[in-house]
Amino acid sequence: MVVVPAGSFTMGSPPGEPERASEREGQVRVAFTEPFAAGAFAVTRGEYAAFVAATGHNPDGGCYIWTGTTWELHADRNWRSVNFPQDDRHPALCVNLADARAYVAWLSQRTGKVYRLLSEGEREYVARAGTATPFWWGSSIFTDTANYDGRTPYAKGARGVWRQQTLPVDSFRPNPWGLWGVHGNVWDWTDDCWNEANLGNPGDGSPRRTGDCTWRVVRGGAWNYPARDLRAAHRYWNLPDNRSTVQGLRVARTLRAAATPSLR
Repeated sequence: MVVVPAGSFTMGSPPGEPERASEREGQVRVAFTEPFAAGAFAVTRGEYAAFVAATGHNPDGGCYIWTGTTWELHADRNWRSVNFPQDDRHPALCVNLADARAYVAWLSQRTGKVYRLLSEGEREYVARAGTATPFWWGSSIFTDTANYDGRTPYAKGARGVWRQQTLPVDSFRPNPWGLWGVHGNVWDWTDDCWNEANLGNPGDGSPRRTGDCTWRVVRGGAWNYPARDLRAAHRYWNLPDNRSTVQGLRVARTLRAAATPSLR
């Protein structure tokens, strides 16, 4: 976990940003009056295994696998066994929203601290880390800086590789606030219902509880998506019951004001 400073930022993308989804990414101000903590990494397969071992949580129903041409539900696939190699430093996959919430509830019970999912506003705030460009490092992206489908370049940039699988969560570089993998590799669940636009965001960092709650906001992009979907402002959705090999989670922790955080 890393401590994220209080502050404010402009959520969304400016009109001139390449490959911008204008309706969805209209700009709004969001302010955080208190610091909070966020996972330095996506939750790893090893961390998720510890949760399953401690609680007996047994996700069933299979997992959606990318076959190379389409998504298919495979009943014999789950977080333990996807269709490409993973070790315990890779992100946990095949995690639906209920699984993610069960994980943060277990962390809270185990530590006595308030763990939760990030809101959509928090997720963009930590991805940007004080920057205003499409990616925290600038306005271009290449596959030596993130894990995505490099066959489709961004903003007339260079093509790259498509690894067709996840990488360890500590691949590449952390952003200025010490978070790794905020662009690509695996989508993060947020705690927000889907809304077609940023307009109406609470503006205080809290999640949106109104809108179409049959869909949930996910952020960050993944190994099977083009570069444009990795932009800090990009908004996407998933069904809460969906488990797939591109969906994982990153945790947040509420901190008491004026206290020195003891992170675990």
